[in-house]
Amino acid sequence: MENNKYYVYMLCKDGKVPFYVGKGCGLRVLAHLDAAEVAFESIESDDLLSEEQKEIKRKELTEKIQTILSVGEKLEMVIVKWGLSSYEAFMCESAVIN
Repeated sequence: MENNKYYVYMLCKDGKVPFYVGKGCGLRVLAHLDAAEVAFESIESDDLLSEEQKEIKRKELTEKIQTILSVGEKLEMVIVKWGLSSYEAFMCESAVIN
């Protein structure tokens, strides 16, 4: 099962509207109280992004989260699928984004 340790998740506003889709590893995501922290870790671990692209994604995500929190909305994390290989998680993430 070690090869199938990845999952795909969404960050949602008030548990309804997804605004971020990410790929994670292990079950650590379930222990987090702050879903945004997991999203930032996902950006950092994405080997397909350049440092400049990571910085842009971090900035966009920070702004989106600040906007959501400033109007009193809640952030919620929804796990879409777990038990995936890295490739399967990447494909699932792409499908969910599309």
